[in-house]
Amino acid sequence: LVAYMFLMSPLGFLLSTFLLLILLFRVQATYSLRKVIFLSAAATIASIIVFDVWLGVQLPRGFIGYSLF
Repeated sequence: LVAYMFLMSPLGFLLSTFLLLILLFRVQATYSLRKVIFLSAAATIASIIVFDVWLGVQLPRGFIGYSLF
């Protein structure tokens, strides 16, 4: 989580959260790699929709940035 905190600003919310969730799903559960990637992407997109779109929270964009709408 400390690495996640330091990577949030340069990588942005999208990429750092996706990578953190891959790590957490892979370490904690015994899912296949395909399922881990799908669950990580779904959880990241859902959190972007909830926090950025619905609640209007400004999330770090990083060097890639993102735009859903």
